[in-house]
Amino acid sequence: MSGIYLHIPFCKQACHYCDFHFSTSLGTKELLTEAICKELFLRNDFFEKIRDNDNKLNTIYFGGGTPSILDDVLIEKIVMAIHENFDTSSIKEFTFEANPDDLNKEKLTFLKDIGVNRLSIGVQSFDDENLTFLNRAHSAKESHQCIVEALHMGFDLSIDLIYGIHCSTSKSWSKDLDYISQYGIEHLSAYCLTIEEKTAFGYWLKSNKIKNVDENKAIEQYELLANFCEKNKFEQYEISNYAQKNKYAIHNTNYWLQKPYLGIGPSAHSFDLDHRYINKSHNTHYIQALHDRTAHYETEFLTVLNKKNEYLITSLRTMWGCSLHKLFDEKELDQRQLFLSDIQRFIKRDLLSCKNDTLFATKKSKLIIDEIIGEIMF
Repeated sequence: MSGIYLHIPFCKQACHYCDFHFSTSLGTKELLTEAICKELFLRNDFFEKIRDNDNKLNTIYFGGGTPSILDDVLIEKIVMAIHENFDTSSIKEFTFEANPDDLNKEKLTFLKDIGVNRLSIGVQSFDDENLTFLNRAHSAKESHQCIVEALHMGFDLSIDLIYGIHCSTSKSWSKDLDYISQYGIEHLSAYCLTIEEKTAFGYWLKSNKIKNVDENKAIEQYELLANFCEKNKFEQYEISNYAQKNKYAIHNTNYWLQKPYLGIGPSAHSFDLDHRYINKSHNTHYIQALHDRTAHYETEFLTVLNKKNEYLITSLRTMWGCSLHKLFDEKELDQRQLFLSDIQRFIKRDLLSCKNDTLFATKKSKLIIDEIIGEIMF
């Protein structure tokens, strides 16, 4: 089970909340594409070196940034480089992130032709006032149009939504969720708005132009989301991801289950079970490094404690939970007992539960699970 993630670091404009690596300067699209293709060639033996790995790709995921902003010829060039350098005979899921304003009939037809079978669409809200506040480039009308067309063409869809937006209301949020039901969408990623320091919202918060996210509103809208999912048989299989039975995102699930993956492009990360690789997060430096065949990534060796902490971080965010058998081997009975003693304070407050030697986040702790993990890490 292996996957390739490709980071396409371009956007039409900067959303006020986003702190991912991206650029609104599109002049290096061709050079960046060349660099990505070179990296695919240079790392084509990545999966062969991993113990107990079958070397066949399960998933391809174009993320960003906004992959859909790339010209078709550049996208096709990258896809061809993947096929030329990796065994793609077992691909189950080929996901492409896109913004609604990029998804016209021609673009959708092209994506279908190159093998994309799943779209992750950054709708964020079906309310134009919310979209303006977030500085999104599309309108609610464009979201509806692209969803109808994409479903008609047979794509599996995942829709991204944000709750807790300053100008949103329970009514507008409920309406967003109703559209998911009306369209028969089977996968939903829903994120609470957070204000990061180096974003437009972060600067506005410092200058008192806006207030922080209203915690009570966020909790209320999260509860509306939970009720919607229960009513429509969506499973919360990861803190921010909801899907109907067996419609989980394969690529992202592999992250959370700690399967190996190769990250291509500036700022992309890779994981081979024993190391994490972090690509340069500056477009020009990344392009230059690939051109000169110099190091374009840093390597972090994962110690036993690193692996335990990463397993805690990923597993406790999922419905599969954290296996104590995986967290501690048979030689670590004392460490296991100390850990179990430490987490009793959370179990007594119904923030964690332990069933069949597996630790789970509870319904009560879902919104604060990252804080809890931070307290119990090794």
